[in-house]
Amino acid sequence: MKKLIGLILCGMMVLAGCSTASTASTTSSSTSDGTMTITVLDVGKADAILFATSEGYVLMDTGLDEDKDDLVKQLQDMGVTKLAALIITHFDKDHVGGADAIVENFSIDQIYTTYITSSNEDVLDFQAALTAKGLKMTRVYDTTMTLGGATFAINGATDDYSEKPDNNSSLITMVTFGTKKYLFMGDAMDERIEQYMANHDVDADFLKVPYHGYYQNDLETLFKAVTPTAAAITNSKKNPGSSELKQTESLLKEVGASVYEAASGNITVTCTTSGFTVTQ
Repeated sequence: MKKLIGLILCGMMVLAGCSTASTASTTSSSTSDGTMTITVLDVGKADAILFATSEGYVLMDTGLDEDKDDLVKQLQDMGVTKLAALIITHFDKDHVGGADAIVENFSIDQIYTTYITSSNEDVLDFQAALTAKGLKMTRVYDTTMTLGGATFAINGATDDYSEKPDNNSSLITMVTFGTKKYLFMGDAMDERIEQYMANHDVDADFLKVPYHGYYQNDLETLFKAVTPTAAAITNSKKNPGSSELKQTESLLKEVGASVYEAASGNITVTCTTSGFTVTQ
């Protein structure tokens, strides 16, 4: 049965090349003055990140199923009615849990995903919502989209990881806006981090720390290569534990990064073509 479900889901996915998102929402909270706003939403130990540009919105991940109604309301309160793109970095419940509600409540131009590693209930709900709307997922290998002056370079994972394939299947996205770069690592773990670093320039000004800030062997190497001036961790008040989180944050501070935890509230990054500010 699982093989059948997997075949059905995989059949929904098409291969990704390069795309330009030129049609998008221009509702009130989209920026119109040459800026981009990134909001790392406080959704517990889960990811939901909204990019607002002058031409519309991109949502990266959708938190947990139990919080999806709150996520929809937050987005609506921010003025979102349409997404130029929905990016699902991988199919763990804390990233895809609210995807069905997002599909049901918002118009979406493009849906970018990694490959399906497990057919859990959240994935099946997402699939049903897509079918109802006549939408399809696009599996990403290397895709570039532009929106409102921002370039999203989305890198897809291979499917041969020896450990933690769910997390290591994460899409990794480098966003460039003006002279600054913003790197979003999903839940990438050591094997995926090493693969990405071997093939990409990871130098960036802002980093969304991989895997909610859990300590990993390759974090020190990653942070020294990225050298961010600011970093966001999508943790909850209990996970990761304080001692493990402290290890990760110490490594970030060693490279000069200011560290922000989503457990303390939404993190807002206001980007101009020459810099950015972070508020919480």
